[in-house]
Amino acid sequence: MANTEVVYGTDGRRDWSILTAKYLLEQYQQGETLGYEEEMRLIGEFIAKSKDARNIYGKPAIIPYGGLESKSKSENLRVFKPENANGQVAIVIGGGYWRVPSILKDETNIEDEGDAWNDFPALGLLPHGVTVINIDYPVLPEARMADTVASLQKAISHIYTHAGELGIDKDKLNLIGHSAGGQLAALMVTLDIEGVPAEAIKSVTSVSGVPDIGFAANPNCHLRQGKGAITITESDTENSSATYRTPKTEGKYAFLTGAEEPFEFQWQSQRAAEQWASRGADSHYEPVEQTNHYTLFGQLADSTSFLTRYVLEQMGVPMQA
Repeated sequence: MANTEVVYGTDGRRDWSILTAKYLLEQYQQGETLGYEEEMRLIGEFIAKSKDARNIYGKPAIIPYGGLESKSKSENLRVFKPENANGQVAIVIGGGYWRVPSILKDETNIEDEGDAWNDFPALGLLPHGVTVINIDYPVLPEARMADTVASLQKAISHIYTHAGELGIDKDKLNLIGHSAGGQLAALMVTLDIEGVPAEAIKSVTSVSGVPDIGFAANPNCHLRQGKGAITITESDTENSSATYRTPKTEGKYAFLTGAEEPFEFQWQSQRAAEQWASRGADSHYEPVEQTNHYTLFGQLADSTSFLTRYVLEQMGVPMQA
């Protein structure tokens, strides 16, 4: 994979300062690649499939994890538990460039505040006995990146310490993240999490992630413009770019993208996988043919899809007939 826009500094990190606003928009805004109508149609499928999950399995248990000191109403776990639960758990961290909450009640036709657009992985994983826990977390610009990261650490700590109540094996935690959630999921295994042994996290599957967030610190980045503009600082880039950090334990780490995604998303995942592997991690990159940023992650709505089978293999869970 080669691109003239990829230039590295003497420290081995990407020089993001050379990228223009036009290039960043074309590469990091899915609507530019897919067409905005198609992007909204695919997001609509996430919403519809999430409703299907709630209709089939019932609404998830909503469990606050922020504690009494929390100032955020968004610090909740959304727990889907199958009847044939086998103790395995998939912890899902949604995306949306760190600024899209799980509940889009002001932007969609979801009427119930308890409904979210990213519940659909329950459709793919519950039939195999896997408990699915979606993490609602504070988003930018109301929060800072450091707040988001700290909230996710707190969520994973809560899941671990309350594993018995949740009916899961606390020593077999598996993280799945999409887009910005892919960066956050990968970041979690490079950090200390209070009360959680590093080896408790057995796998991370980053789907279409952006583990090097330096692009968003470039003043030309569209995410820093207009309504909902966010601020990613150089400190955020240093502390929260999973690519250049090291996992704290041996686990199975996968970075997947759709083969039809823009170059930058494929570079992001390939670079992270290579960097982690160079530090001894069991890490690899795989582009999935005939999928894009949404259709790949959307496969978790199908209990027999490639991505569902892939995640189950990462977890060591056999497919159910």
